Amino acid sequence: MMAAGVRLFVSFALCVWQPLAQDATCNAAGVGRFAFRDQEALRWANSENSKRAPYYIAAAKRLYEKGLRQRDGVDKSNSDPFIALYDAQHQVLGALDLDPGNAEIWREAGQVTAMIASLSEDSEPKAQEALQLLAKACELDPNNIDKVLSWVKGKVAGEDRDFVKTKKAIGKTVSKWKTGGVPTKSLAKLLPWLGEREGNEVCPIGSLPPSSDTEPIEKDLKKQVKNAVASMAVKPIFPTLITSTNVAEHFGKGFSEKLAKIAVTKFRSFSAERKKKGQTDPNDINDAFFSAQNQGWPELHKTKEYKQLQAFLKEALIEHATKTGYPLSEHDKRNSHVSSWAAIYLEDGGRHGYHVHQGSLSSCVFYAKAPPGKTPIMFMDPRGAPPTHDYEQHIGERDFEPMAPFHHNYHFFAEAGDIVCFPSWLVHRVPSHHETAERVAFPANLQANEAWDAWYRSAVLS
Repeated sequence: MMAAGVRLFVSFALCVWQPLAQDATCNAAGVGRFAFRDQEALRWANSENSKRAPYYIAAAKRLYEKGLRQRDGVDKSNSDPFIALYDAQHQVLGALDLDPGNAEIWREAGQVTAMIASLSEDSEPKAQEALQLLAKACELDPNNIDKVLSWVKGKVAGEDRDFVKTKKAIGKTVSKWKTGGVPTKSLAKLLPWLGEREGNEVCPIGSLPPSSDTEPIEKDLKKQVKNAVASMAVKPIFPTLITSTNVAEHFGKGFSEKLAKIAVTKFRSFSAERKKKGQTDPNDINDAFFSAQNQGWPELHKTKEYKQLQAFLKEALIEHATKTGYPLSEHDKRNSHVSSWAAIYLEDGGRHGYHVHQGSLSSCVFYAKAPPGKTPIMFMDPRGAPPTHDYEQHIGERDFEPMAPFHHNYHFFAEAGDIVCFPSWLVHRVPSHHETAERVAFPANLQANEAWDAWYRSAVLS
């Protein structure tokens, strides 16, 4: 079932594809959102993009510094710098997206990624990513080898110790490039969009209709105005698309009922044990239950219904991407996996605050049980609640509300058998549940294994 927003997207976001003139370039970032008639617009866009790129490098550095302050307890908005570092990584991606042919941008991107690596839990893999970016910089301009080594040796007052260690490790590797040559490792896993763009031989010529300098056929002023107004076209420029359906007719009523029964039984037992140990906050209990599921749950995982659910969730996550404009390649599918869990809300006011799903290509929630007309999942208008905001700092339920006039949320009142899929960067929450009937949800993500551009895929839709 296609959502109304999807129908609007398909109807009005049409482009005419034409070959590009030899003296123009096709890889202008964001070309899908350009409305133009003349290919000169592409040359202008590339020039403008190259001026914008350094801003995103600087923004990434600021986010790294925020992460440092959070780790050291100076910034008390969050004790874990993960969100700041994830947002910083996206700013690096933005810079590379805007100016992929600039060796200096690649070098600075590698250096900032080294900063991110020094503060990350998975510091070694991140440091390897930094080296990949630096290798690209040196491939584009061999003089960057000396610039990187100078940066490594440079001393800055107050520089973080972990960052100094990361720089030294990177320096040992880069110094070998002077004699052994720069490695040419593929960036396809880390930045798959880059190869896709480079392999594109045509550019979308914007959806503006051709202009006319002919004499108007209609001479009457009122009719001229009426015809001119009637010719106006609708084009959604920043779409946020969801997909949904109810699967009861496909899997049967008993499918949802069995999943819900197993989940509620397990969670009530888990919740009772936690409360005996003094953990009374339902949100803390739900968080603990999320972690406990990784230890195995044979009563659920061995059932036919759970296996059906897992198969369905994977295909639903892929189909959401296809239906909303960013079909996933076989490479995307091979380099991603489904992560799912059960979230149960009893009658004690459990809720889930504002959040997003980092590192995911698409997300969804299947509802095994939900009281009709009660406790919806709420999606925020991105204009009032941006994805790049640290929502973990808002502990209370009313500590944050979207900025007006973009404060009207989309409320999805689910019932048993419903599924709703959405872009993983779309901010959402579940308000406090104080109903006698339990609410049983199975959220899921199509998690990217390595790629940085999971959010990028749905964010750049035209």
